[in-house]
Amino acid sequence: MAFTPPSRFNAAILVGLLLLGGCTALRTRVDPEKDVLARLARYADGIRRMDFNQVADLFAPAGEVVNPGGAPVRGRETIRRFLQSFAGYKVVENTVRAESTRIDGSSAHQGGTYTQAVVVPGGTTVHVRGRFAADWQREGAGPWLLVRMATTPGP
Repeated sequence: MAFTPPSRFNAAILVGLLLLGGCTALRTRVDPEKDVLARLARYADGIRRMDFNQVADLFAPAGEVVNPGGAPVRGRETIRRFLQSFAGYKVVENTVRAESTRIDGSSAHQGGTYTQAVVVPGGTTVHVRGRFAADWQREGAGPWLLVRMATTPGP
């Protein structure tokens, strides 16, 4: 069977569909708010599963975790070791809700709430909740990385 080139009309439709598909994919890729929200969801999932590597890898090399009453934990590898110190704990619930996400070029700031239920060594379940503030940074087309994650326990 010989190849029959498409009619101009069919070719125009194909080009239009390809352009439309490309624009949709491009729009999806460059929506920074959705990207940051997806990264926060990945963070929450990593905490819930106690996947210390997944959580630590979401931080910039010089990122920090700030909790009230303690010194900031700075640096991706230090954060990884800090998280590993909770290996005897089991997170049974972890909810993180961004109430605001503000994008400013290659920086983003989120604020919101969190709730957790954690079984501590010895079997007691502890329920905590509070607020969080997350600062994200992005280099070029790379992934958004946490520069700072701060939590404040609250009612």
